[in-house]
Amino acid sequence: MAVFVETALFVAFFGAFLFMVRLDSAASGWAMLPHLLINGGVLALLVKRVREGRPPLYWGRFDLMVMVLFAFFIASIYYSEVRGVSYREAALFLDSLGAFLFGRLLFFRRVRLFAAAAIVSLIAAYFLAHNGGDAGAAGALPPDAALLSRLEGIRSFALVFALFLALSFPFLWLRRPSNIVFLVYVVLIIAVFSPLLFQRVGVFFQPMDTSSSVEMRHSQFLTLQTAWSIVQAFPIMGGGVGTYPLLFDAFKPSPAAAFSVNFTSYFRILVEMGVVGLLLALYMPVRLPIYIMRRWRLFPNRQLRMAIVIFFSFTILALVRGLVTAGMFTPSVWLILWAVLGLLMSLVVVRDPMRIFEMPFDIRRANPAADGTSHSFTRHLSGAGLIGVAAVILAALTLLESLPYQADRLARPTQVATAGETIAATDNTQQAAEGQRLERAVRLFPLSPALWIRLANHFQQLAADPLQLLPYVPRIEQAYQRAIDLNPYAPRSYSLLYDLYTQTNDGTKALATLKQGVRNNPNDLILRLMLVRELEQGGSIELAIWHVKQALLRIAPGQTELFIRLAELYELRGRNDQAERWYQYARQVVQETPQTEGRMRRLRENLGFNQ
Repeated sequence: MAVFVETALFVAFFGAFLFMVRLDSAASGWAMLPHLLINGGVLALLVKRVREGRPPLYWGRFDLMVMVLFAFFIASIYYSEVRGVSYREAALFLDSLGAFLFGRLLFFRRVRLFAAAAIVSLIAAYFLAHNGGDAGAAGALPPDAALLSRLEGIRSFALVFALFLALSFPFLWLRRPSNIVFLVYVVLIIAVFSPLLFQRVGVFFQPMDTSSSVEMRHSQFLTLQTAWSIVQAFPIMGGGVGTYPLLFDAFKPSPAAAFSVNFTSYFRILVEMGVVGLLLALYMPVRLPIYIMRRWRLFPNRQLRMAIVIFFSFTILALVRGLVTAGMFTPSVWLILWAVLGLLMSLVVVRDPMRIFEMPFDIRRANPAADGTSHSFTRHLSGAGLIGVAAVILAALTLLESLPYQADRLARPTQVATAGETIAATDNTQQAAEGQRLERAVRLFPLSPALWIRLANHFQQLAADPLQLLPYVPRIEQAYQRAIDLNPYAPRSYSLLYDLYTQTNDGTKALATLKQGVRNNPNDLILRLMLVRELEQGGSIELAIWHVKQALLRIAPGQTELFIRLAELYELRGRNDQAERWYQYARQVVQETPQTEGRMRRLRENLGFNQ
């Protein structure tokens, strides 16, 4: 029975890892599977441990700091710039806490089995991520840059650490390794993996003697500049877990900056979790190796020392890899890293070190205290209480993790139609049912901007003309405002709210909405041009000219028709000298079309040109 349970736990853990690798995004409905597998596995681990009657593990300050780190993930949702995205992403990272408990309670007793399963899973993850990247690039939809960069990070991690564990696996079978064996292992690991580090670092020292190298270095600089702008805007708590792809367009200094993560994992953590999150994330991986080196002579047998050296080297390699790639800060990678940290922690503080390599057989045969006769009633009661509390906590956690996916499923449109209904009756029934479902969905998960926009669009569709729209205006306005508050970096929300104010003849709020949209999304061309039109109608010509220059010089230098727009605004302002200059620019770069030719002709007439 024990073998079956442990096999199921291994399958659940590495199955959750592979499911995470295949996720297109945290918004995918399949993201609930890793949550269910990890949470259910942790509960099964606790039940198994209580039934076997094992002595309690040592829990110290390292475990406390791990709990504080993952509590910070939960708290960071409140401070996130896009809470709906951070909610789903933080839930995936929270599974790494379950992985840490797997390592603390199970994997350290099955070190060789864990290493073998990890090798197989990492090889499978490499091919799954490779196929996922090809499918995204060759599919009908354009490839998502954030998805492709995440898959590239997973492939790099899987390849490097599968090789590491494969090289280390034979050393786990040595009964009494000598000092020469330790030296050979350390030299082997350094010889194999140090070239990978220097190869990545050496890219920054290559001479810029070709146009492609200059362009690559400039692109990296723009990416770093964008990320640093986000850090300066949110230095303490960060922009929010998983929000970097959403914040990139709003903070990039130039339209030439393409989305990329060409920086370290620690800088990625700084961008999304701030200084506090970075310090908490580094505490355990940095402090635990120091603790191990200080207690090295206290470990009782050489086989245990070999296991500690191997996973100590794994941790050091992970820290170094974080310096050369941003792919280490993804939920699937963290799942393996924190399982190894939990395993290493238990190896260091384990109270029965002679039995960490026990074979998978029924523990009751080797543990007379577990046959039930020597257990006291208090021991049974405390074990049952622990399982009960853990079950309640894990059930509540699973429920909270499932809320966004339940809301998405509830808001999914359904086809309601019967043969005996008229078309009008069917439409009314479907609209009423859809409105009820959307209202229930936003109550269930009120952090989703997409659900609020869908609810506002539903109310707008109920009105056939502006008069019928008036009773719904407060609810539509509230829904759009809620969507903007939850994601201020979505230009479409501002344009929809602006259209609503335009239909209701509320020019003041329409102008304020566009100003807020341009302030939060300075690189969006459509919002800025809409603001230019409103400013022109309101008589703020100088401000409109400034925004057109921003659109032309910062956002879209290729939109040559903006030269004509600038000339028109200067002419409207009465500054004919500037209008003539921009008209001359327009003559040189604007392609002739019936529309542009008409505008150019009007400019010539107004400016008094003969040609």
